[in-house]
Amino acid sequence: MAKKAKKEPKQYFTAKGEPVPASAVSAFDKKRDKIVCKLVEEALKLSESLLEFKGAAVEKCDALYDENLEHKGVDIDLTKERQLQSYTMYSYDKKLKIEMNVSNTIRFNDNISIAQEKIQDYLDVVTQDVNDDIRQIVRNAFTTRRNQLDKAKILSLFQYQITHPDWLQAMELIKASIEVADTKRYMQFSHRDHEGVYQPIQLNFSSL
Repeated sequence: MAKKAKKEPKQYFTAKGEPVPASAVSAFDKKRDKIVCKLVEEALKLSESLLEFKGAAVEKCDALYDENLEHKGVDIDLTKERQLQSYTMYSYDKKLKIEMNVSNTIRFNDNISIAQEKIQDYLDVVTQDVNDDIRQIVRNAFTTRRNQLDKAKILSLFQYQITHPDWLQAMELIKASIEVADTKRYMQFSHRDHEGVYQPIQLNFSSL
């Protein structure tokens, strides 16, 4: 009778991938390893389920959105339209709500450099009429951080009621420089509580 092969002892591995025999691992470390592996395995399964749910939910809501537009006789590119628009859907009694929100990440193309030059032309032409505050605001707006312009500061320049041609041309150049780099869509499910306030249904584990 052939001798049964001896079972190899279980090995653990360090963060560097170095094997450690089970005999050298404490009982607590073994227990912790087992629990952590089990919980993360379950978390991954939950994550996959959430992704599947999100995909199905987006598909169904978009189909309803398209149907509603078609029903109203709106002749547009449905796919493009819904990707650009945020919309909200309610249950008939308005107790339940689903919001589809769109978030665009913008960037500036080369026109932004020309806009900066035009603003500088404006400041040079009307030097005596421009206070130091405006100069500082403009300098701050075009200050880069990690080689990236601050979009909020750039867009804040539109609030100033300056009618000089160079300034107006610069604002048009800024508009022309804006490009949508990425579009993300987010869903939020809510239910109305006894006080009539919509409470979000938390699907983000860290928010629970």
